[in-house]
Amino acid sequence: MLQASEELAKSQFIELFGDPVKNPKNWKIHKLSEIADYFIGLTYKPQDIATKGTIVLRSGNIQSSKLSFEDELRVTCHIPDKLLIKPNDILMCSRNGSAALVGKVALIPEMDEKVTFGAFMTIIRSRYFSYLYIFFQLFAFRKQIASSKTATINQITKAMLDKVSVPIPPDSLLNQFTGFIQQLDKSKFELEQALLELTLTYKRILAENLG
Repeated sequence: MLQASEELAKSQFIELFGDPVKNPKNWKIHKLSEIADYFIGLTYKPQDIATKGTIVLRSGNIQSSKLSFEDELRVTCHIPDKLLIKPNDILMCSRNGSAALVGKVALIPEMDEKVTFGAFMTIIRSRYFSYLYIFFQLFAFRKQIASSKTATINQITKAMLDKVSVPIPPDSLLNQFTGFIQQLDKSKFELEQALLELTLTYKRILAENLG
C-alpha cells in the first residue's frame, strides 16, 4: 500500500503537469541551476565518528523515498552552515557502489536537531521542492543524466545537475500539487502507524498463545 502511494504521487504529477519530456502544456523550461541550489555533502575522517555529535545522513538513511534513522552515524567535526540540512531540502544519493541506488531521494521534514549529510550525497534546495521531489523519481530525470539508453546512472555530479532541464508550471498548480503531497504524506504516516500497531498486537497475541 505504501508503494501504491508513491505511484499515486507520480500519477498525479503527470496528470497535472504532463510528461516533463514531451512538455505537452508548453510550460517554460528552466535549467535546474536556475531554480535550485545544490551541495555535495560533508567529508569526514574515521576519528570524527562518535556516539554523540551531529547525525550524518547517507544512502542507507533513504528508505522507500523517506528518511530512516535505523542506521545512525554521528560526527564531531566542524560542519559549514550550508551543509546543515533544512526542512524541505531534497536529499539525493549521488554516488554508491550500486547503480540502482544512485538518484534515490527523500524530502527532509522538520528535524529536532542539527543534521548534515555525507560526501556521497547531495542536497537540492528549492522553493519548488514538492515538484522536484517527484520529478527526480521520474524516468524523465534519469533519462537526462543517464550514461546509456537504459537510464543507468553511476554517479550524479553538480555538472550533470546543471544540465538538467525542468518545465515549471504556474504557482497555482504547484501549490495545488504541494497540498496533495502533504495530504498524501499524512495518510502514509497514519497508515504506517496503523500497521505498526497491528504488528505489535499480533506479536502480543502470539506470545500470549505460546505462553
